[in-house]
Amino acid sequence: MVLLREVFDEKAVRKTLLGIHQNAGLFVLLFVFGRIIVRMRYRQLVTAVQLPPLLRLAASATHLALYGLLLALPILGFLLANSHGRPVSFLGLFDLPLLIGKNADLGDSLELWHFRAAVTLGAFVAMHAAAALWHHFVRRDGVLLAMLPATSQNRA
Repeated sequence: MVLLREVFDEKAVRKTLLGIHQNAGLFVLLFVFGRIIVRMRYRQLVTAVQLPPLLRLAASATHLALYGLLLALPILGFLLANSHGRPVSFLGLFDLPLLIGKNADLGDSLELWHFRAAVTLGAFVAMHAAAALWHHFVRRDGVLLAMLPATSQNRA
């Protein structure tokens, strides 16, 4: 979404798109923390499906990478805004405190890391979706169905 800003010359539109992008990042951060709490509470959500050790290891590594990227990306974005001397506003209600001071060189590095993290997250999301479809259509092992929140298969 923030890449769409480059299409517009009007400063107000660009600022609005950046604000939407930043608030989306804050909500992602909140939801990921909530999801981590749920995961810790229920431990292994997919218990009805037994996977070979290599597939279980791949799934665990992928989930760890997804959670790490979903946490890192908004934090990098927050620091990026701060490094450019811009506070991050929460829904326009209040500004979050600055974590770092203005620093153009650091901002350039953070912008690169934020972009790389976004691309990497996109790749992991695509890989995760492809694996879920592979489980459903090729292996036919019930992993995709066990991911759904209201099924009896995914509660121990």
